[in-house]
Amino acid sequence: MSATQQQVLDVLGKVKSPGGVALTHANVLSAVTVNDGKVFFSINVDATQARAWESVRGVTGAGVRAIPG
Repeated sequence: MSATQQQVLDVLGKVKSPGGVALTHANVLSAVTVNDGKVFFSINVDATQARAWESVRGVTGAGVRAIPG
């Protein structure tokens, strides 16, 4: 069974931005798409903030990869 969009959003909602806001409420996510077992989304921040967001990128990747399917 493949991951669902809701499962991905649930994982992303548990990740906090550098400012402490849930990623799903930080206005930085593109649309989340799940297609044929692959998950697509991006975190869009200003280039000057990219370094502060590096840990968030790692946590989101690990969290989404942990979803069965």
